[in-house]
Order: sequence, then structure tokens, then C-alpha cells
Amino acid sequence: MTVQRQRTAHGLKKAGATICVENGATAPQLMALFNWSNIKEAQPYIDAAKRKKMAKMGAQFMPMSSTEGVQEIVPPARPALSHRK
Repeated sequence: MTVQRQRTAHGLKKAGATICVENGATAPQLMALFNWSNIKEAQPYIDAAKRKKMAKMGAQFMPMSSTEGVQEIVPPARPALSHRK
């Protein structure tokens, strides 16, 4: 069964703005492209792109090749359901 996702104009605009910022677009460029009259409309996309970039840069400090001192988290077992009455 295939699940159809609904696409909205707002969602497409949001995706476009995100892609533009991640590729280096400035606030004035976003304002011109998306017909925004206030920089506050562009700022959430700029902030999100900065956070994403900082996260990628910060990821280098995470030890990825070593599991020393790392414990596996195992969820508690669920009790079996009984259908008997």
C-alpha cells in the first residue's frame, strides 16, 4: 500500500527557502525571491540553516568509531497478551 503525501503551497515555499539558505542565499535575496516584506519572515530559515551547519561542524567531536564506555539501551520486555477469558 502506498501512502500519498499531501503537498501544500506553504510546504513547497518552506522547502524552497530552506534549500536557498543552505546554498548560501542571504536575507535580502530570500525576501526578493519569496516576496517577503520583513526580514523576520526570512530569519527562521537562516537560523535553522546555521544550526544545521553548526551541528555538522560539532559532530566531529563525537566519538563515532569507539564504543568504549557506551552501554546498549534495551527496552523492557512487554508482557504477552492473553486472549483467554
